[in-house]
Amino acid sequence: MSNPIEHHHLLESVDVILSTGDFSSLESQRICVKNMLRDFLGDDAILHHRFDGAPFLSIPGLNISISHCRKAVAIALSNKRKVGIDVEIWREQLVKVAPRFLQKNELNEMSSKTTLLRDWTYKEAVFKLLQNYPSPPKTIMDISLNMPKVAAATSHLNEVTLTVASFSS
Repeated sequence: MSNPIEHHHLLESVDVILSTGDFSSLESQRICVKNMLRDFLGDDAILHHRFDGAPFLSIPGLNISISHCRKAVAIALSNKRKVGIDVEIWREQLVKVAPRFLQKNELNEMSSKTTLLRDWTYKEAVFKLLQNYPSPPKTIMDISLNMPKVAAATSHLNEVTLTVASFSS
């Protein structure tokens, strides 16, 4: 049985496709990515990975970013902009690791689970976006929550928080 696929436009010139369901195994996440790409782009879209694990497609000029967690798989696509995406669900572990990805002032401003998920997914999406550029940040801690020239949109869909990032036009 396939999971429903939703199509979103969270940023201009960026398509986001999202599938929610039970993706408790890495294999189920990979199969879902493959099926989503086939359904959205057709059989000619072949997914490849760079030496650092970043995805790219066999379709020239089409930028892609992929994220998955236990309850969702998300793909951002754009033929006009580089993209980064992250999808996450609430886990208590995020509170424990927050000091490793949030700067001290960001930790002080954290007020809820929603804020923590928004900040986590923002940093992950921007980190992926910046990996395509010279001198990318070495760690997620190096990314501030207000990156200049970065456009980002966050959506909370049921239990899932999704952020997509690109450079401002």
